[in-house]
Amino acid sequence: MAFTRDPRVLKYRGHSRTVLEWAKITGLSSSTIRSRLAAGATDEEALQPSSPRRESRDIVVEIDGVLAPMSKHIEARGLNAETVFQRLDAGADPKEALSAPIRAYKQELTWNGETRTVAEWAEELNLTPACIYSRLRAGKSMEQVLSSKATPGRPRRGRNRG
Repeated sequence: MAFTRDPRVLKYRGHSRTVLEWAKITGLSSSTIRSRLAAGATDEEALQPSSPRRESRDIVVEIDGVLAPMSKHIEARGLNAETVFQRLDAGADPKEALSAPIRAYKQELTWNGETRTVAEWAEELNLTPACIYSRLRAGKSMEQVLSSKATPGRPRRGRNRG
């Protein structure tokens, strides 16, 4: 007779899964989950990530029908993990934290009858796109945004302006 293990069902955030299913979802080994349970951990404690740095941040969430740790959602979307975790720390819900960046990289600006992308304006005016976006966020007029002058009181940084 083959050895069979009684599949224990764990409940976490309204979802019931076996230890093996939770192991696949969380990336933890089934033996880690079982040993934590044997040591007296609650279901939720047994399913927490191993890394102390991620312990409070890499929560298991369901997004678009997929139940997985935030790190797996981040990886699947090709996002920067630190950016997403900063959004979570700032109070964003998990779905908001995984949303696309606010900045429109192909954003076009019109000035003096000419329409160009931010990258094209930056090249034309010897500015960085980050400089233009910063001026836009500061609420400056289009003339101020596309001025090739440095912002008063701030040293120029970034690429060599020769």
